Order: sequence, then C-alpha cells, then structure tokens
Amino acid sequence: MRSDTRGVSEVLGYILVLSLVLASITVVSTVGLGQIEEIRDVEQMNNAEAAFDLLATNLEDISQRGAPSRSTEMQLATGELALPSPISIRFKGLDGGTVAFNESYSIRPIEYRGTGSDRTVVYAGGAIFRTNGDSGTTVKSPSIIAADDRISVPIIHTRAPDRVSTSGGTARLRATHSQTVLLESDTTDTYDRVFMNVTSPRARHWNETLSAYDEFSCSLDESGPVDQAECHADDPALLNIVLVQIDVEISD
Repeated sequence: MRSDTRGVSEVLGYILVLSLVLASITVVSTVGLGQIEEIRDVEQMNNAEAAFDLLATNLEDISQRGAPSRSTEMQLATGELALPSPISIRFKGLDGGTVAFNESYSIRPIEYRGTGSDRTVVYAGGAIFRTNGDSGTTVKSPSIIAADDRISVPIIHTRAPDRVSTSGGTARLRATHSQTVLLESDTTDTYDRVFMNVTSPRARHWNETLSAYDEFSCSLDESGPVDQAECHADDPALLNIVLVQIDVEISD
C-alpha cells in the first residue's frame, strides 16, 4: 500500500514540476520575447536616425556646398524606406497689404518606417522628425535664419517622379542637384509681413519647430483635411528665400 502511495506521489510530483516548467517557458516566451522585440525596434529606429543624420549632411553638401550629387546607403533590417505623398511649403509676402509674391512647392519627404509600427524617421524640407504615433520630436531643425529682423530660408525641394518604397536588406538613396533659384531677396524693408506655411501630416511638429525661431509667430490650423503650420514675420529688414531642387531615387 505504501509503495502504491509513493508511486502516485512521484507521478504527481513529476506532473507539478512539468507544469511549472511549461508555465515558466510560457511566461518567458510571451513577456520576454515582447521585451526583446521592443528593444530590437528601438535599436532599429536609432540606427535609422543615425542614417538620416548622414542623409541630411549629404543633402547639405548639395544645397550649401555645391556638390552635384550624393548617395546614402541604409541598412533597413525589417523596416521600409519610402518616398510618400508630398507635403506643401508656401511663402507669401505682403507689401502695403498687397500680395507681392506667392510661391508654393510640393516637397517629397523621405521616410523610414519601423516594423509593423507607427514609428518613423522623416526628412522633409531640411528637417528631420522622429515620430511614434501622434507624438514625436525634432531631431534636426531646418537651416533657417529668423532672428534680428532677418529671414533667410533655403527650401530643400526634394522631388521624385513616383511614390516608391523598398523594405528589408540594404537600400541606396541617390540625390542629384537639379537647380538653385533665388526666389526673393530684399534688403530695403519692403515687406510688411512674410508668411511661411507648411501643410503636412507632421504639421504639429513643424509648428513647434518653426515657433522656436525668434522672428516667427506660428499657429496650428487643424480645420482642413491636412493640418497646416502657419507662421509669419513682421517687417523683416532682410529677406532671402532660396529654392534648391534635388531629385531623389531609391534603389536596392
């Protein structure tokens, strides 16, 4: 009778130990793997941010230092590099209440999107943004001067013929200078007010970024189908707006 009891006890003990082992494996698999994936995704975004910092430097070589072209190689891992729908940047100048100039350009952003998430790193118009859903931060502000009654804006007008994307592995983004145009230059205090408006899915981040410049007063318009950051500067003593058109393409 005792041997039968001992046998049953050993079987129960084995079942309990096995159950504990299986439960531990289940917990580690669900919780541990989730944490590992989170760490992996964050590291991918950090790597993408570093690659976009290099991309911005290469585009500045074209826009500011006269380089004819530059190529930037990126390791995408499981992410995606894309040229999504354009944003719009518009400039308008008022002279005595009359519109003296009015220029608008559709600019193609360059975007890295993380694996199955809302995490992105985006280059647009000289700025770099890192987003996570509705939140985000400005990694690099555009090379704008807006202080001491001076407004100087280089518009980095990235263009692409089609909306394209590639994912996984290694991607190469080639940027080629098309033309540089002086849109407006004034040193005689001609304009009563100068506007800079950015219509973009990241208008909130543009609004925060442009508001940091001393000469700009900005507000966010969320009434339209796409949000718009609306900024203006009053009575600038010096105004300089340069358009730099750069053609971009993605290849594997």
